[in-house]
Amino acid sequence: MRSSLKEEKYAQQVNELKEYVKRLIHAETDVPLAKMELLDTVQRLGLNYRFQNDVKQAVDVIYNDSTNAWLSDDLYSTALRFRILRDHGYTVSQDVFRRFKDDTGNFKANLCEDVKGLLSLYEASFFGFQGEDIIDEAKAFSATHLKNSVNKSSPSWTTTSSNQLTRKKSANSKLVDGDWFRQDELRKRQNIALPKVICLLITIDDLYDVYGSLEELELFTDFVERWDITEIDKLPKNLKTLLLEVFNTTNHIGFWTMQERDFNIIPYLRTSSEELARGDTLKAVQCYMNDTGASEAESKKYVDSLVHGTWKILNKDLLGSYPFSEPFLTANPNLARTAQTFYQYGDGLGIPQNWIKDLLKLLLVEPYS
Repeated sequence: MRSSLKEEKYAQQVNELKEYVKRLIHAETDVPLAKMELLDTVQRLGLNYRFQNDVKQAVDVIYNDSTNAWLSDDLYSTALRFRILRDHGYTVSQDVFRRFKDDTGNFKANLCEDVKGLLSLYEASFFGFQGEDIIDEAKAFSATHLKNSVNKSSPSWTTTSSNQLTRKKSANSKLVDGDWFRQDELRKRQNIALPKVICLLITIDDLYDVYGSLEELELFTDFVERWDITEIDKLPKNLKTLLLEVFNTTNHIGFWTMQERDFNIIPYLRTSSEELARGDTLKAVQCYMNDTGASEAESKKYVDSLVHGTWKILNKDLLGSYPFSEPFLTANPNLARTAQTFYQYGDGLGIPQNWIKDLLKLLLVEPYS
């Protein structure tokens, strides 16, 4: 009984807080920057899913504000507006940053001391598209001077700059994203399926890297490519179990999606499984070194450029119209963000180092500030 009363009390507090935040989001203001910072905070706290329609309406207002006089020459405000609008699927030109360039076409020298503006510009630069030279220049400029600020600024700014440089290197990473937890039926099913998919990917990765013999891996790959388990007894017991789990999980996800959206995604899921089974996604740096004779540093730089180039394509594609629900569209780029976060400095999952442990502590344990 006491437990039930506590639950009701906390539920009431949650509802009151939700209504309070909604009033803040919809409140008229003469300070658009404050409204943008509120929306940004809601997203960073992972609460965007609770206020999705409210945030959409507020972003509409920001987008349709034709004056923009309040932006003036403030780098922080301009970059924040650019990031929020692109993150919510609005078309906004890279030309908004031209005002921060001098007559020689370079970013103005006085911006080097604006650490807050540089951080905002750096975050915004991860929402660029292919062919956007200004955004590429913005990323290089802000990264260079933020690294310099780490050694010169106050301890608080040093910590902030360092954390942002690390976190945002994972391609507009949103590790705390409430969209993962939206409680509609499809989202509930995705929350069940997602951990299974991740575990399967890790297990298959280890199978090909360490545990499987050549003969076993050839058989396993053949079954995955043909998507046929009629002769599965040719495999040893542990591989049979793994193959059945891959087969059943993929088909279940396809069945759920067909039920909810009348769209067959199994061919796309099969393609991903086949690529992993063939090893297409593994050890890109080593493959490039073997193919070209390049050094490890050169190869890492090349692979990093491929990653950033792919994110530009994905950023553009996310503005398109698709026959999928919002939770599915959100989950896919978030998977890519998560993968890059874990692997950007090495195998942060299979051989977790201090940097990934510290990141997970900040995400799951330490209080938000």
